Amino acid sequence: MGGVIKLNKFVCTPLVLLLFLSVSFAQNTLGTQNNVESGPTPSMSKILNRLIVKASTLDLTEKQRERLSMIHEKYVFPLAKEEAEYNISRMKVVNIIQDPNFNPGEAKRATKTLKETALEMSDMLIDGLVELRAVIGIENYKIITSRVKMQ
Repeated sequence: MGGVIKLNKFVCTPLVLLLFLSVSFAQNTLGTQNNVESGPTPSMSKILNRLIVKASTLDLTEKQRERLSMIHEKYVFPLAKEEAEYNISRMKVVNIIQDPNFNPGEAKRATKTLKETALEMSDMLIDGLVELRAVIGIENYKIITSRVKMQ
């Protein structure tokens, strides 16, 4: 009985992962990934970009506007590049585990790359938000975040 349970876990775990990744990939490809409460889920670069656009409508000094434009170069564009790399990594994981004879080590390495890229994107978004807040001030940050749905 123990061997059957181990076999079931060995077979079911990759199948569940495959199902999750396939559905997630299909939703992203078709543009149908939805957050139940707020509709389509925006990418991190789009969230930061929307906040910068909203911030540009505020009454800012010329120096603040210059610093605001630098956030695009420093965070939004590199974040968009990381998002593309994340999508490529996710596709690689899906391709690996679709093979019935896939190599678990290869799948784990590809998944590790996927997780590392997601962590880099999260860190980049947080750094961009911190810099944005520093440029426009806390009160203005409250104003723009109340206007833009972050989820």
